[in-house]
Amino acid sequence: MSNVFIDSNILIYSQDAASSNYKRSMQILKGILESGGSIVITPFVLNETHYFFIKAVGIEKGAEAITKILKIPNLKLVDLILTTNDIKSILRISKKYKLKTFDSFHTYYCKKLRIKKIATFDTDFNKIPWLKTIN
Repeated sequence: MSNVFIDSNILIYSQDAASSNYKRSMQILKGILESGGSIVITPFVLNETHYFFIKAVGIEKGAEAITKILKIPNLKLVDLILTTNDIKSILRISKKYKLKTFDSFHTYYCKKLRIKKIATFDTDFNKIPWLKTIN
């Protein structure tokens, strides 16, 4: 397997053993690693994930969760310097596929980085023709 973009919901569920999606999240992450793939995230994914944890368990435990996530093997934290043209492309993606802001950024990153797979429980990504959803 190659690079797989990981949506924040996979990371969130992977940190909560009591969640109904915990087991599946862990299977997805393990499957990527066992196949020799890399787990790709962006600062936007970290932002979404950290915000969720701050609201759910507080700032201290939220920071602990993010620190744990950053220790995942073969994790690639990728950031791009975005231009105004990039932002315009993101807005077009948002409008065309009716995506929320962060999902539009995730989709654009995948397109720009030529990532063909996204691991997510969010069905909105099923509308994106150049992405295969792993869930």
